[in-house]
Amino acid sequence: LNRGSTPKVLDSSTFNSAVDIPDLDDKPDRDIFAELLDAMDAIGVRVIAYMAAQGPAMLKAGEEFAYDYNGASVYVDSASLCPSLAGTTACAPSVWQWRRWVIDNYGNDDDATLFQAYAEVIVGEYAARYADRIAGFWFDQGNSKFASASLISQEVKNNAPNAALAINNGHKIPLRNNNRGLEDYTFGHMTPLKGAKNPPDGCYNYGMVLAAEGSIDGYVYQQVTPFLDYPSQDDAATRPTSFSYTLDVGFASLAHVFLPTQLTWNSVTEEGGTVWNVNQAREWQARVIRAGGAFTWNVPRCGCAYCDCSMENDPTGNSKINDADWEFLLSVYAELDTVSEPWQFDDTNCDCCTSGTSIAQYTWGCPNTCPV
Repeated sequence: LNRGSTPKVLDSSTFNSAVDIPDLDDKPDRDIFAELLDAMDAIGVRVIAYMAAQGPAMLKAGEEFAYDYNGASVYVDSASLCPSLAGTTACAPSVWQWRRWVIDNYGNDDDATLFQAYAEVIVGEYAARYADRIAGFWFDQGNSKFASASLISQEVKNNAPNAALAINNGHKIPLRNNNRGLEDYTFGHMTPLKGAKNPPDGCYNYGMVLAAEGSIDGYVYQQVTPFLDYPSQDDAATRPTSFSYTLDVGFASLAHVFLPTQLTWNSVTEEGGTVWNVNQAREWQARVIRAGGAFTWNVPRCGCAYCDCSMENDPTGNSKINDADWEFLLSVYAELDTVSEPWQFDDTNCDCCTSGTSIAQYTWGCPNTCPV
């Protein structure tokens, strides 16, 4: 529920609370996450759980991005709750109720206490309840301004010792063990999209491929040469062509790359399709995997801006992926094992759009023409 997108605005002219809001008290209790785990177990898929380390207090995004801010949720009457909770008519009741609970149970709601409560109450609950059923966790907002990575790691290791852990905090390129003693695989998050000026398939992100190939049997460590982040200049001559790591026994982190299929994380461009040339996507993924690393694609689900979900790519109808992204994934994985050298897409010859031709506003690190 701690989403980062703008809350949905209801159309009051068509919304009927008496009809459109179900009485949840009449519904049986369900563990939706457990049901998801059951479904994944049935098809042999292990689950890595995403968690927002900023917690219900929304310490990074701010309460205005909470699901129930200022009447955004039909299930929460913020207008009547906010005056007593926050002394204002516009607030996110979930944020203030969490703070009140933390004060009642921990004594105060300063940041350090919120960090502790989030780790012990929320992370500890999920880790203990699902334990070995969860293959791992990927914690967003892991910066020390918003969470305690050490407390989070402690709760995971105490309650789900076999779960792999990644924390979104630290340098992005080259890949490295940013959270020594806490993480098991790199968070792999590309450098900020910067309003789409740094496209996922831009040459800047090629540094993650090189980092995986410079790993020691697929694992990276805290000390890497060159150490500084991959430069963002368009001049390829200024960028490193390889990375090397210093072995640090007992503190390895699996080289994991995490890229979106679109120009943004959770929406689709009005033109449709994906930003990637499928040949480049396949080649970069194959290189990371063959180096012993891991690769994750972030794809938009139905309901996002400009998503087209007319195809029946999900027979259950419960969690369809945007059609263009579904076709993209099928194409990438269908021939992933056939990719071979010589490599076509390096930091002097990368792609910036599906057609194979760069777009002027997406030129950070990209050439003017690209192979199809």
